[in-house]
Amino acid sequence: MKKVLQFFSLLFGFPICLVGQVSLPLLPSGTVEVTEFCQNGIPLTFISNGILATGTAANNVVNVLNECRMTYRAKDMIHLRPGFHAGQFNNSGYKGYFKTEFFNHEVKLVSPNASSIVNGVVNVPKWEKLEIAFRLPPAFEDAIDNFFEHYYDAATGNQVNPLTDLNPYASDSLEVRVTFTSPTGRIVHRDGFFMREAIWGAAPSGGGGAPVPGAAELAENVDQTNDLVTNNWRVRFAPDEVDLTIPWIMKIEVSTNINFISPQSIDMGNFAFLCVDPLPDNHGYLHVNANNNRYLQFDDGTDYLGMGINLGEGRKIYSDEEMLRSKWFKMQKLDFDYMNEIIGDLTLNGGNEIRISMNRSSFAFEWENLGVYDAYTTNQLCNYIPDPNSTVGWTGPYPNVGNRQNHAWALDKLLENCRDNDVYVQLNLFLAVNYHAFQTFLWGDNAYYKTFVVDNPAPNSLQGWDTKKFFISQANFSPASGVADVGSIYYWKRHFKYLMARWGYSTNIAWFETFNEIDAILRFRNEDLTVVDDKHLDMCSENQINFPQENSTREYIKIWHQYLINYIKTDLDNDGRSPCKPNHLWSVSYAAADLDILHSDPTYYELYDLPVIDIVDLHSYDFPMAQSSPQIN
Repeated sequence: MKKVLQFFSLLFGFPICLVGQVSLPLLPSGTVEVTEFCQNGIPLTFISNGILATGTAANNVVNVLNECRMTYRAKDMIHLRPGFHAGQFNNSGYKGYFKTEFFNHEVKLVSPNASSIVNGVVNVPKWEKLEIAFRLPPAFEDAIDNFFEHYYDAATGNQVNPLTDLNPYASDSLEVRVTFTSPTGRIVHRDGFFMREAIWGAAPSGGGGAPVPGAAELAENVDQTNDLVTNNWRVRFAPDEVDLTIPWIMKIEVSTNINFISPQSIDMGNFAFLCVDPLPDNHGYLHVNANNNRYLQFDDGTDYLGMGINLGEGRKIYSDEEMLRSKWFKMQKLDFDYMNEIIGDLTLNGGNEIRISMNRSSFAFEWENLGVYDAYTTNQLCNYIPDPNSTVGWTGPYPNVGNRQNHAWALDKLLENCRDNDVYVQLNLFLAVNYHAFQTFLWGDNAYYKTFVVDNPAPNSLQGWDTKKFFISQANFSPASGVADVGSIYYWKRHFKYLMARWGYSTNIAWFETFNEIDAILRFRNEDLTVVDDKHLDMCSENQINFPQENSTREYIKIWHQYLINYIKTDLDNDGRSPCKPNHLWSVSYAAADLDILHSDPTYYELYDLPVIDIVDLHSYDFPMAQSSPQIN
């Protein structure tokens, strides 16, 4: 299937509907009944539609008394019904007025495109993406701008003020919550997310002075005439309940704990759309076949057999190879085009599955900065350059600058291409972190490593190294004590919340893989890095030491998977269906596929005993074959 994105304007307070084909379950004139008003003189709730005060029934009478200064803020109407009462005020009393400043913007329909509007009603095929884009009220947008200004202030050095600044990537700072009500009344919750649009920048000049198109890098799209550039907030959702007459109702709510923004909770209105029959090539989400757990099948019962390839970083051999190599730490257009070309070729040859990684140089949305998925700067990690014949090496030049939102945008586009070509993705979330190799040009600048693992280690010493804190950094943690939402776990939960808000809708994500080759993480097994060979050549020289196995690291990894995947499946990805049938499958891979290990070390593959892990993924390497082939070497 091929889709063309177009944009369709919508007004707050109205459904995603032009000329009413269906009778929408909204109160007349867009009125909303108010049940909670204020506390200590501060309004608690903002109502985007009209306000309908309570009726005459005794249990519906509203009494506003004493210290509460009630403030109604409405878009177009305030109607105080009989039975309303306010009195015995000790302060300035009751106020009711219109507030229009929250409605100087529109909601944009991103997907499906305008051709899905039938008789004035948006029709979303079952399991397809519904995406809308919008802006928040000015007070919220200003506070977000303040956050970025202060976070990246070079003079003051990250002087974020938690009382005035809103981090759009932290839900305990600013939360956009969306509630979907299905035609049968089932309630589904999804999170809104902040994003930036990207483009491919100009092609730089190569060694001969000619442009090198493949070396073009991602850049932020700053075209203020583009609706998507100016509407940074998105909601993505794939409805799964078909009804051609009764619509889904979508409600957007925004909340913050910052006191200077009043009101702190906003109801941005209700919208409606119809969920229609699925497209012929969309069978829903993959899950384990209930009758035979050695196979997978889709929601509609269609069997699935994955046939495909592992996609690396791309990087075709290019005429200006040294230039491309020196910039390889970022995604380049050459890489992206190569991946999309392979997806097309795979389809033409009967394939249907790829494996890609959210790596530092590809699609990772969080890497250098902890909890801020935006602009970044990378400085040189150590003086070690693995290639003595290169003046640049694999890691330069420095500083490296970019924006993680650009990488996330590239993943958006790749998933759209996979949907168009009916290709399914095994999405690896972390290719290599704290491994026995790749420190100099990959994981050494990872925020979780820098923040939680390393504590000023002495050169050539384990002092200060605590790999298990990459997963759980809670002080005095033990499996019996449980996991607290502090330290690294706090940021991991934010990470996965953003991941699922942005890409959890996709039926073309076959499953998520938490880590590539988890047993290659330092301290999982014995790794003597004092032996310098081609396997460990890209470690900083001061860390080429012996890393003995630490059993507590394995235990922390197991607890991490149990806790966080359960959090995703129950709190984020459970849409009201059976908790045993979440939207996505989860896995983790191992570098070693060895029965001898299984028999001699019972805890080695213990992750696969966890009920949250759905798929076993073992990698088998034939090193003698590789060593006998000069081309492979």
